[in-house]
Amino acid sequence: MGGEQQVGQLAAFCAAKAGVVALTKAIADERKGINITANTVLPSVIDTRTNRSRMGLENAHQWVKLESLAQVICFLGSEAAQDVRGATIPVYGSI
Repeated sequence: MGGEQQVGQLAAFCAAKAGVVALTKAIADERKGINITANTVLPSVIDTRTNRSRMGLENAHQWVKLESLAQVICFLGSEAAQDVRGATIPVYGSI
């Protein structure tokens, strides 16, 4: 949320996320010849105790489980993702 799609009333948040996406693409391009990858993971709301207590449970079934987010990040750090560069990977919970 924010980096690829804009959300009303969160202009600064969206601008910051878009900046991270652009920076990631620039770093990936600059470092492509020296085997350094750069990618961005954009999770929606992450399912934590703090978020549950502050945000309620109305849409909690749509939140990202920590295990799912960890799997995406572990993949990006693995040999299997050696050719993934400059990617923006959204991670959403069940919709």
